[in-house]
Amino acid sequence: MALTKKQKQVVLQGYIDVLKDAKNTVLVLQKWIGVNQSNQLRKNLVSTQTKAIVVRKRLFLRAMDELWMAQSDLWKVDWTIIAVSSMGEDEFAWLKEVHLINKSFKKAWKKLQYEYLGWWYEKERKDAAYVSELATLPSKEELIGKFLFLLKYPIQSFTATLDQIRQKHETEGGTTSDA
Repeated sequence: MALTKKQKQVVLQGYIDVLKDAKNTVLVLQKWIGVNQSNQLRKNLVSTQTKAIVVRKRLFLRAMDELWMAQSDLWKVDWTIIAVSSMGEDEFAWLKEVHLINKSFKKAWKKLQYEYLGWWYEKERKDAAYVSELATLPSKEELIGKFLFLLKYPIQSFTATLDQIRQKHETEGGTTSDA
């Protein structure tokens, strides 16, 4: 459906407002994804204080120009593009959501996937590989859990060794008091 000039100006201003308010923005390419899967992503992103909008490529490029953001070659992309902007405290929580959804897609349907196109953080452009790497990093809670597990194993081994020494000492008829 073609938009009138006034409608395009409203959409353009909406893109500019979203890009100004966002701490960071990532462009995500939707390949072979239906409405139900797309809506599921939006529902998952609500909890991470993230805004996802399907963009009109030319208007989005114009909004990026007005904000002096580095350009990309969006006009070459044939698939639907979603601009995901982080508004909350945890800027990277939603990347995990997209990563988990992609994992579930790979198990169920081979064609379906979300693919990162680029990243703008403080108006500086990063490539898709950078975003993919950020998506696979463990969260702070996961890192703390792994660290505590690493601490638990040596302590557990040490206490098991002490217990074996105690059991050996008891079976040999030794006593614990040397009076």
